[in-house]
Amino acid sequence: METDFNQTRIPEDLWAFRTERRDDLLAKLRSDRRWFVARRSALQVAWFGLSMLSLLLGVLTSVLIAIGWPSTEDAWDQAILILLPAISGLCGAFIGNYRLRETWELREFGRIDTDRLIVEAKFIDRRNPDFDSRIKELHMRRVQLARRQASQFFAFFARVAANGEPVESS
Repeated sequence: METDFNQTRIPEDLWAFRTERRDDLLAKLRSDRRWFVARRSALQVAWFGLSMLSLLLGVLTSVLIAIGWPSTEDAWDQAILILLPAISGLCGAFIGNYRLRETWELREFGRIDTDRLIVEAKFIDRRNPDFDSRIKELHMRRVQLARRQASQFFAFFARVAANGEPVESS
């Protein structure tokens, strides 16, 4: 009896094993995607909220001063005129110091890269002879994505001197 090696039958347990490996990778990637979406959404809301609050408090302060409020020497009225721009400045400082927009952008790129990995993982054919190497490659790209995200995130907060050069921490 002659055997055709091109049509070798792969046992069903290998099919199940390969499907399980692909499904495990997809589950991890989907979990990563949910993490990126949650962080991106929180940063987006924080950035928009703080930006609008800063803008509105600045405008409100200008309008109150323009209409001559407070007209009395009441300490509470004057305290309000001091607090409004102070809170506005704190909002701006928070946005700038915590790099909300840049971190939001970073998490959005992470979500996009994760979406790309999910699509690639979905279309790995379990009959492909390179199945194992493709799964391994996608796992490694997931790890590289995590490293790149961490590296860029911490680079945002590196101390920089006035001339743009990094400053050693003491």
